[in-house]
Amino acid sequence: MRIDKHWAMWLIIVLLLIAIAACSRKRTMTPKSNPTDGALMVYVPGGRFLMGNDEAGTMDIERPQHSVNLPGFWIYQTVVTNGQYRQCIAAGHCEGTVSDHPDDDDPAIGVTWQQAKTYCEWAGGRLPTEAEWEKAARGVDGRRYPWGDAKPTCDKANYLDCKAGLMPAGSYPDGASPYGALDMAGNVWEWVEDQYREEYYAPAPPEEDDDDDRESATAIYDWRILRGGSHVTRAQDLRASYRNWARADEGSALYGFRCAFD
Repeated sequence: MRIDKHWAMWLIIVLLLIAIAACSRKRTMTPKSNPTDGALMVYVPGGRFLMGNDEAGTMDIERPQHSVNLPGFWIYQTVVTNGQYRQCIAAGHCEGTVSDHPDDDDPAIGVTWQQAKTYCEWAGGRLPTEAEWEKAARGVDGRRYPWGDAKPTCDKANYLDCKAGLMPAGSYPDGASPYGALDMAGNVWEWVEDQYREEYYAPAPPEEDDDDDRESATAIYDWRILRGGSHVTRAQDLRASYRNWARADEGSALYGFRCAFD
């Protein structure tokens, strides 16, 4: 009889631990709000993921695919919107005028890399690194797109074939990443922290535990990486590993951004 009670006690303890762990995971995956601008954030757990792409038809600057280890972080569920960016202008921290960002739910476009960085710092965060952005977009299994390996369709992303023009942030929940981040393929390109360097992945890819946070060589211009594609990007270039770049002092109607938090 004592043995039965002993095992019953351990069974109860194990079940309680499982329940606590399940609740903890649920809390971790539940988006939370940034009190500064009201933006929702999703959590990306720490650990390794596959960065880059070795498939035929990809660019040399996406190769070689390699394993990168990152600590956990939070990232905005969508790109920063006009309504949020206007708050930063009103607070005296961001450049521009309110009339430059008329529609509340549309992505805040036309901002330079430095302006995007300034906004994220005002909001209490920072621009995501290139590695963080890619992990938030594709998870840990090396999938081609945020939703998996299936080819893009207009219910999952806003790209050239859809002919939709700029859409409000968060318009494509069917294209969500494994962590619940939205619109990480199409609609607007997104600035990230990293400088562009052609040899960033090669000839020596990062070691297994490298966080991929390396300085780039000095250049005449400050070129920064853009990720994710826009509403005029071809379907085949919406893959999560695709890398674009532009001068940090250049804004465009195709460029937006989202923020990250430690």
